[in-house]
Amino acid sequence: MNPLSLLSPGRWLLYGALAGALVLGYFAWADHIGDVREATVVARYASQAKATDDKREAVTAVIAPKAEAAQVKIRTVFKTIIKEVPVYVKATYCPMPGGFRVLHDAAANVEVPNPAAVPDAAAVEAQTVAAVVAENYGICAQNAQQLTDLQGWIRAHQAIATSIQEAK
Repeated sequence: MNPLSLLSPGRWLLYGALAGALVLGYFAWADHIGDVREATVVARYASQAKATDDKREAVTAVIAPKAEAAQVKIRTVFKTIIKEVPVYVKATYCPMPGGFRVLHDAAANVEVPNPAAVPDAAAVEAQTVAAVVAENYGICAQNAQQLTDLQGWIRAHQAIATSIQEAK
């Protein structure tokens, strides 16, 4: 065999094509390995997300019924209180002046009362005042309970998030 025949252009093309195929094969293999690793990571994160969602759903499943039961209890108590207004506040009691109603309505709406509305404001029966005040306190108690329950729910979810961070 002629040593110069190894340097012929046809052989160089063959060697170049072989080298190119090896390089392309390497990059294809590396891309495949990257895809496999990415799929593994995505699957792991999906599994962790599912586990986290399950924990959060479990927390909600525990807290939600307790929160609803507390709301029902508050509504029941205040319905009873309002129903009992005639027992504690007689119809013969002195009505409240119109200015009281204007002031009370302004306070309920978180606004400064209009002094010009006082002369035109009608007096309010004492029973009506007692019922409205009891109803307002009931709404306030429901809001306070709802906030307490929401804070408990948030703390439980924060504990889940903290446990996930510590597990990493």
